[in-house]
Amino acid sequence: MGAFGVRYPKERGGAGGNTTLYCIICEELARGLVSLAAEYAMQSLMGTNFLFHYGTPELHQRYFLPAMRGELVSAFCLTEPDNSSDLTGCKTTALRDGERWVVTG
Repeated sequence: MGAFGVRYPKERGGAGGNTTLYCIICEELARGLVSLAAEYAMQSLMGTNFLFHYGTPELHQRYFLPAMRGELVSAFCLTEPDNSSDLTGCKTTALRDGERWVVTG
């Protein structure tokens, strides 16, 4: 139905909707099954937003477009041993070192 791409413009492969439509879809899904609405929200926001704004054309083809079509499911993980899932307490960093990333924490 194109719901995962409702927040993105048609010229970029989305459905061309807006935030109001997105919220209505979330609300209607939650009427039937809150966990489905939560998955829809994560896929439509966290799972695709960074790719849309910062992904290369290759990443768009490989991940963004299939995620909007529901062919790929996104995942988001946030936890550290000392702070559980408190985002403000995260100590992990990722720094670019030439062609690679160095992750510490």
